[in-house]
Amino acid sequence: MNAADFVKVLEEKLGVGFYTGVPDSLLSPFTGEIMTRYGVCDKHVIAANEGNATGLAAGYYLATGKIPCIYMQNSGQGNMLNTNADTIAGETAKALSALFDVTLVYCFEKKGVLRDENDDDSVIPQITRAEFEQYVADGVIQGGMIPKLENSFEAINAGVSEVIISLASAINDNGGTKIKK
Repeated sequence: MNAADFVKVLEEKLGVGFYTGVPDSLLSPFTGEIMTRYGVCDKHVIAANEGNATGLAAGYYLATGKIPCIYMQNSGQGNMLNTNADTIAGETAKALSALFDVTLVYCFEKKGVLRDENDDDSVIPQITRAEFEQYVADGVIQGGMIPKLENSFEAINAGVSEVIISLASAINDNGGTKIKK
């Protein structure tokens, strides 16, 4: 998906109205699209670091009730910051769930949690904690999907209404993997 289409999905399907983060070379197509559309203004704030970006986004959400987009970066060679954006999103959703009805959406390169990592159509439509644990024991779910799902179940247990794991382009297609209370 090109950057313009991705921003269109964020804005038209998710209602994103604010962007903040720390640009880097890997995100340049995305941040370039945001700069072309908005420059630096009340819709786009370049933050000093990821913590500031998260605070700005949380404040924007609390003030407006609209979804913000936080983009994260790699801090550079020899000084890498391994920020787990899934954990940041999960913690933000948990904090907001005390005040709002929150759906946490994780967007990544697959259609959802897969039964077979080599078959993009093997999406598990809904998953419980017990099923997740069994899939991990069986080696079906592994690697980076484990912390994503751990964060999902922690968010549900803390009051988040629903978690959706899907492609950004498929958010409104009723696809992906869902975790509910």
